[in-house]
Amino acid sequence: MLGTSLCKNGVAFRVWAPHAKQVSVIGTFNGWDETAHPMQPEDLGYWTVQVEGAKFGDQYKYQLVSPAGVIKRIDPYAREVTNSVGNAIIHDPKFDWSDDDFSMAPWNQLVIYELHVGTFNDDDPFRPGKFITITARLEHLKLLGVNAIQIMPVGQFAGMRSWGYNPSHLFAVDSDYGGSLGVCCP
Repeated sequence: MLGTSLCKNGVAFRVWAPHAKQVSVIGTFNGWDETAHPMQPEDLGYWTVQVEGAKFGDQYKYQLVSPAGVIKRIDPYAREVTNSVGNAIIHDPKFDWSDDDFSMAPWNQLVIYELHVGTFNDDDPFRPGKFITITARLEHLKLLGVNAIQIMPVGQFAGMRSWGYNPSHLFAVDSDYGGSLGVCCP
């Protein structure tokens, strides 16, 4: 698996960098020290390392030594980022998906509302709406007869406003909407 995986004593990092001569992971867990956690090469251009002490919520990047020089890059498989050009954040994928009482309406009775998180309830006209602000108007949708919501793409994108079709990080929920933590937590 690419990206990060939480382990018993830390975090495992894995990235594909086929042209790199060296790769290291830098972050808040090592004071951004490029020598602290060098990654080991694997077959087919993959690099990996397990970092003891790294934990959920820590920020990180990869530092690559390549023919083009030394470059620092955000993890393309990050599940959470500070912003589109910022740092990756170690994410905990655990979520209780069990909603034992859920029941989908029959297909011929669905009334679907396509919802854009950033504009649905943007109570501040200078900032996009967030996942948590959607809840303030759910009763309104219900009164209209809506019984299903289709959320428009929420992948991290550059800037504060987007329809979601120009993602900069495919696996991360946009930080302006509350990020992946804002999806499940108030």
